[in-house]
Amino acid sequence: MTTPDDPDKSITVLIVEDNPADARLIRKLLKEAPGIDCQDKYALNLAEGLELLRHNGVNVVLLNLNLPDCQGIDTLIALKNEHLHTPIVVMTDPDDEKTTLEALKMGAQDYLVKGRIDGHMLLRAMRYAIGRKQSEDAILKSKILLQNVIDSTPDWIYAKDPQHRFLLVNKTFAESQNVQPQDMIGRPDTDFFSEELCCGNPAKGITGFHSDDNEAMDGKTLHNLNNLVTWGDGTLHVYDTTKIPLYDETGRSFAVLAYGRDITRRHKAENELAASYRALQKTLHDSIKAMARIVDLRDPYTAGHQQKVASLASAIALEMGMNDAAVEHLIMASMVHDIGKMYVPADILTKPGRLSDLEWEIIKTHAQGGFDILSGIEFSGPVALTVLQHHERLDGSGYPNGLKDGQILPTAKILAVADVVEAMASHRPYRPALGVEKALNEIESKKGRLYDPAVVDVCLGLFRDKAFSFNTQPVAGP
Repeated sequence: MTTPDDPDKSITVLIVEDNPADARLIRKLLKEAPGIDCQDKYALNLAEGLELLRHNGVNVVLLNLNLPDCQGIDTLIALKNEHLHTPIVVMTDPDDEKTTLEALKMGAQDYLVKGRIDGHMLLRAMRYAIGRKQSEDAILKSKILLQNVIDSTPDWIYAKDPQHRFLLVNKTFAESQNVQPQDMIGRPDTDFFSEELCCGNPAKGITGFHSDDNEAMDGKTLHNLNNLVTWGDGTLHVYDTTKIPLYDETGRSFAVLAYGRDITRRHKAENELAASYRALQKTLHDSIKAMARIVDLRDPYTAGHQQKVASLASAIALEMGMNDAAVEHLIMASMVHDIGKMYVPADILTKPGRLSDLEWEIIKTHAQGGFDILSGIEFSGPVALTVLQHHERLDGSGYPNGLKDGQILPTAKILAVADVVEAMASHRPYRPALGVEKALNEIESKKGRLYDPAVVDVCLGLFRDKAFSFNTQPVAGP
């Protein structure tokens, strides 16, 4: 992709369209676009389009999905496979809503409906596609940066399933056994460590890795300050190891995540542990704040919404006795629970009137979109799953997966209540603020059907008995 020096002055557009009449109309609209210089290139089929992309600087592609040499979503996939960073606006038929939705899910930045395209709409879609792609690339860089930090840390980071097979290992851990990370994935720990270290030896006072693993799988967080480990070269090291359970969308533990630091040189290692942990936490928190800022920039009408939701959600969680780590994960999830709205066209987010069925379906994709963005980041808790589930409801009427009470994470239940209360109490483009009391009446009337009763009761108590206020409560942050 070529990034325009000034997207409000000059844009180079590639039109991939096999219908000459449609192509002529688009080229005419581009030439008539006010206040901007649109240079266009034209291809009759996908092969010609790919060839033009290889040899020309293009800011955005207007793509007909049904071409002589490629049809439907395959057209979008083929173009993205060769030009991942080029913004794409798909052009679809009026009666093909299913393909439109699928194209947006597969990575198209925006869409236009043939027969309904005017100059303003065309220009808006191109500008939005370019801006959104730049935002996507910025988030991708943040994810890569965070993953590189995890992979380059001097500490061990690994995860194992209930059969003690490795699901995740970082570079440092693998190198200690003289192998590459991919060589350990899917294999049990006994392939790399002695039976004694894995299963224990009471006579020598060795409890074994498996004992800690099993306790963590039962839901405990374990800290072992004197974990004996043999490296691949035969040398014995002492590790300060923490193991925590990882939970799936049903709330069941499916793996154990471990962090280990070599403390053979105890004092030096303790200092390095503190510095590394602070650096890792700062990187994670900075990434969360950057993502939250992206959402505010995309939808200025709801700026500050995520921070206020985080303040209420954390207050509810603390009142319910949730542990510090879980509260921190909830705050992080709350701060970015609407990050998936970057996949939603700005015109829909700020539309003052009633949404169409298609627009509402697009809005509803933001929960899955947020999960897709966050799931590639190795959080120590279910941050991505909490974001995915924050519109689920106890009776199964929520989205995206229609989960019911026992399938929804506790953090997602808290986030759902906090999100509804803040949204109803605040102004929106399509209505004035309804006020806190009406929001509280809403969650109270639907307690037990849509919202968790314990969460609702605590939320009501915060406002009615403890004078909680969005105006006076400090804005939460990870």
